[in-house]
Amino acid sequence: PEQPAAAAAPGEEADVEITVLRKAPPEGFAARELRLERLVMAAPREERSPADGCFFLHERGSGEREIEDEALRRCGIEPDMVCSVSTSTDALEMAARGCGRALLPLELAERSAGRVNIMPLEPEFTFSVCAMFRTENSQRIEKLIAAARRGLSANLDR
Repeated sequence: PEQPAAAAAPGEEADVEITVLRKAPPEGFAARELRLERLVMAAPREERSPADGCFFLHERGSGEREIEDEALRRCGIEPDMVCSVSTSTDALEMAARGCGRALLPLELAERSAGRVNIMPLEPEFTFSVCAMFRTENSQRIEKLIAAARRGLSANLDR
């Protein structure tokens, strides 16, 4: 699946936001973890070293970019150049075309294993994919979250 993020905050245009929650939800909102995701590096097939080079990362200010920046810091990687992309699929495509590297959820990278070289991050880096919603809708939303968790588990078994 695409890197998790919704276009609208809950209560604006959507009842539930699937997101990478980096801090406590705002007042009046609750969050439930859907799954834990592992981040890996995807590089052009001929590359074997995670050092330097161009990285295709999400737009600055997004939750995905916060995760990417934190992962790079923890791994001691300082990109020579960063190009912004809107989606993880865009980042994957750029890496597959030999244009640079991308940080991707493991599941997405594995589906393109023949097109990119997948390298684990050292140290390993994981993040939570969460559903965030208004607490006033909690009973109705909890049923939806349970169904989403079942669907995510089924996708991982494929």
